[in-house]
Amino acid sequence: MRFALPLAILAVSTGAPFARWAAPAPPIAIAALRVLFASVLLFTVGHREISRLRSVPSRDRALIAFSGLLLGIHFGSWIASLSFTSTAASVALVCTNPIFAALFGTLLGDHVQRREVFGIAIAGIGCAVLAGGDWSTPPGNGSDSGEGPGSATPPPGGGSGSGSTGTPPPEPPKDPPKEPTPDFVNP
Repeated sequence: MRFALPLAILAVSTGAPFARWAAPAPPIAIAALRVLFASVLLFTVGHREISRLRSVPSRDRALIAFSGLLLGIHFGSWIASLSFTSTAASVALVCTNPIFAALFGTLLGDHVQRREVFGIAIAGIGCAVLAGGDWSTPPGNGSDSGEGPGSATPPPGGGSGSGSTGTPPPEPPKDPPKEPTPDFVNP
């Protein structure tokens, strides 16, 4: 298990690009396949522990099933969000979960220490800095659609996509309309 943490970091950090590359598929199908692949991987690693699941109390089983439902909704809506913004901005928004965990924990009586608040603030600022350029670009003109800085694919027609001003290219000049020619009939 020496490589468990690097493997976990690799798996989590490649989730968004792989979901983006599977874009023609419906978001819920992408989410289902992602969970299926993770389940197969976890089963191969921990198949010896399956028998211990029988000892989980029935109340906890219901909570586990409800958590799975919420996770499915999260994956489906998050993967759908990739079609509305860039991968960096979407991941930055998802990474705000420690902020909400601290807020809801405080509402439920949990005490958030000053050190934890400081760490959450640093992480939030880092996410904002990393995705800040993507939030300042209008949708469709700089996200991962290939039309702006930092795009994963080149824009249609080639080029690197850098230097996009956020405005569409000028239309080519149109031919002037032709005047109708009269039909002359010689008697």
